[in-house]
Amino acid sequence: MRKVLPSLAALVFCSLLHIVALAQEPVTIRGTVKNVTSKETVSSVSVVVKGTDEGTYTDDRGNFALTTRIKMPVTLVITSIGFEPTE
Repeated sequence: MRKVLPSLAALVFCSLLHIVALAQEPVTIRGTVKNVTSKETVSSVSVVVKGTDEGTYTDDRGNFALTTRIKMPVTLVITSIGFEPTE
């Protein structure tokens, strides 16, 4: 019984952590990517949450919407061919 109790306690603890993680509400981040020099919007730009594989691309007007469950604040990494990556 003594060997089972720590294992059972660890299982319950992990289950509670899992429930808390699933309870986080999704957040949608919206924005527009513009060229800093010309102030024109840039299409087909990759927008990714730093350190994850969650991301999206901008539309033909430079707009994007990214939904994530990662705790705020986050850092976005913006990359495109011909431009320096920006965080």
